[in-house]
Amino acid sequence: MPSRWRDKLVFNYKAQQIIKSDNGYEIISESGKILCKEIICSVPAYSLRNFIDDRSLITELDKIIYSPVDVFHFGFEKKNIQNKKQGFGVLTKPSDDKSYLGILFNSRIFDYVSPEDKELFTVLVGR
Repeated sequence: MPSRWRDKLVFNYKAQQIIKSDNGYEIISESGKILCKEIICSVPAYSLRNFIDDRSLITELDKIIYSPVDVFHFGFEKKNIQNKKQGFGVLTKPSDDKSYLGILFNSRIFDYVSPEDKELFTVLVGR
């Protein structure tokens, strides 16, 4: 992290409300207020909408559709796998009408994630 940012970042600050003004944002919590020009937010849209006062932004946040996804990791012995092709994996698109989103060939991408005689795959299931 660049040293010029170190004294400007705030971590573990439980915001209760974010108010937009002409000068930027006012973030309010039990421990006080922070004034800033920009905000980087990593909470899901359905959470963020609960503590902002910008109606137009809330309208946009409400349009975001989240797809539930389950992630499964499978380990196999290499000798039991017929497909030996190298690659990232397989991704699907909605028109494929599959019950899974993709399969990642983890150990073919990163050889350090499994022993030499094993394969690791990650399957993303849902829609």
